[in-house]
Amino acid sequence: MVWSHGVHACRKRSWAGFRKYLCALLEACLERDSRYLVVNRSGPVRYVQFQSPGGGDLLGEAVSNDYLTGDELMSAATLRRLRSLGWRKPSAGRRQNFTCRWAAPVDLCRAADLAVATLAQAYQIASPSRLEITLGSFETAGDPNSTVTMVSRLPALQLASGLVVHNAFSGSRYRVGAPLGAGGFGSVYRVAAVAGPRIPTACVLKVTLEPTGWHREAYFGDLLKDEPAVVRMYESFAWIPPGSSQPLYCLVLELMDGGDIQHYLQKRPEPWKESKARYEVARILRAVKLLHQGGAVHRDLTPRNIFVTAERRLKIGDFGIALHGVSGKGVTADTFNPGYAPPKLLKHWSPADDVFHIGKLLAMLLSGGASFKPTRKEVKSLPCSAAAKAIIQRCLGEKRKRFRDADELLAALEDRIPTPQTIRVSSLAGKHVVFTGEMAMVRAEARRLVENCGGVCQSSVSGTTDVVVVGDGGAPDWIAEHKGNKLLDVDREWSRGHRIAIVREARFLKLVGR
Repeated sequence: MVWSHGVHACRKRSWAGFRKYLCALLEACLERDSRYLVVNRSGPVRYVQFQSPGGGDLLGEAVSNDYLTGDELMSAATLRRLRSLGWRKPSAGRRQNFTCRWAAPVDLCRAADLAVATLAQAYQIASPSRLEITLGSFETAGDPNSTVTMVSRLPALQLASGLVVHNAFSGSRYRVGAPLGAGGFGSVYRVAAVAGPRIPTACVLKVTLEPTGWHREAYFGDLLKDEPAVVRMYESFAWIPPGSSQPLYCLVLELMDGGDIQHYLQKRPEPWKESKARYEVARILRAVKLLHQGGAVHRDLTPRNIFVTAERRLKIGDFGIALHGVSGKGVTADTFNPGYAPPKLLKHWSPADDVFHIGKLLAMLLSGGASFKPTRKEVKSLPCSAAAKAIIQRCLGEKRKRFRDADELLAALEDRIPTPQTIRVSSLAGKHVVFTGEMAMVRAEARRLVENCGGVCQSSVSGTTDVVVVGDGGAPDWIAEHKGNKLLDVDREWSRGHRIAIVREARFLKLVGR
């Protein structure tokens, strides 16, 4: 059984067929800790859910009246049937579901039998074809590739399916559905809008106990609300659950059918066409450009925060650690995703560090997700043009050599930056010269000839370089097919208005009189 995250309509027409299918799902659920499975029917809300908490155990829950209101409340007869089936009733004075726990090794047939009896007998659902099944998993706090700033599985953040969350100011009401995951922000649920301003019925609710990240998400969500490459935020509000004195900070967002780009590429590991990848990354860059122009940086443009729509459009979906800087240095690098951090990150996170993340994203798309952390060496084998490889290499290289911000990278993707053109060189006198590639003569001799002509030799390309001599034997470590590091540096200088002449070895020999 393949564990496929998301909401799936149940296609079984008989309870016998559903029981067999559920056994296979429960077996897959136990293959990995922190997976969950929800079998749900709405109107009225009735559900059974399972979770693999660890150690091979299985935890089951059935909805209780603690999470239901109005016409959805279950009758006393239904509650008696649940208890008679073996469900442990909720503790007095504490909001919780009916529970049941199976210790390892789990008898999956017994667990499936209990679920079927609950749905068919206690809830009196006529056919399993009326159900929907949600498969998912909670991220663990120890995952080095997750941006974790708080414990994401606090009981206060575990909302029951069917619970109604409301905004007292706008009058909006949202019915909680299946959980979609948990991470640094808190917990995320699929919800349906049942009252209030007209928005899509299916949307996402993010809840947290920590107000700082909530304020940032709400602020940047409103700031970028007109950007098509940003997940739309419908509203933000604080809400106190019934029986609690602790507020939850809520965001209601657009539902991304394709999930995040990491899970999307795991399911569909095909390289994107270069034209498609460039187009989508350019859309992302236009939104990031607005951040950079406003003196802000994102700091977390990682695969879990780039989402995919049903039309294969990419959108940025998390601004929880985005921040405005107070100087040209960027912001203090005190919060970021360590699994995707740029190399040699110092005290400050600048727009060039966001560029590093975008370069990784472009490489991921072009490789079809073959690597979620592509190295500069792996970029060499990407199925794309040398120009695209050169752009990615520059994004992933040393910070001083990267594109300075989203605007400069966007110009490169859209071919709006100057590229090196032929410049006629008649003399090396007074010129600063750099050598690259294999030459017929040893470098020491080549440097001596330059100095004899009144030139100055440099070891690397910089803002003062005038001429780069390319050996006719080629470079021993080509990176972007036609260009090594020094020629990529020439591209960088040309994009910034500094013109450098590229001279082949044969022409160099004529200039030095050989």
